[in-house]
Amino acid sequence: MKTISEYQPLLFSTLERRAVQRDLRRERALRTARCAVPLLYAVAAIKITADTALVPWDLGFWIILAPMIAASEYALNRWRKA
Repeated sequence: MKTISEYQPLLFSTLERRAVQRDLRRERALRTARCAVPLLYAVAAIKITADTALVPWDLGFWIILAPMIAASEYALNRWRKA
C-alpha cells in the first residue's frame, strides 16, 4: 500500500496541469471576446443609425453609444484582472 508521500507528486502534477488548462481556457475566451467586441460596437452603431437616423458625427449618436462602450470596456478590464 502506498503512502500519501508516494502519491504526492502525482497529485501536485495533476493539480498543476488542471490549473494550466484553466488558464489557457480563460485566455482563449478573453482573446475571443477582445476580437468580438469591435464587431459588436459596429453592429450597435449600425442599429443606432437605423433606429434613430443619427450619424456618427452627431453628438446624440455618441450619447447613446458611449455608455455601452464604457460599460463593455470596464467589464473586459475587470475580466482581464480577475
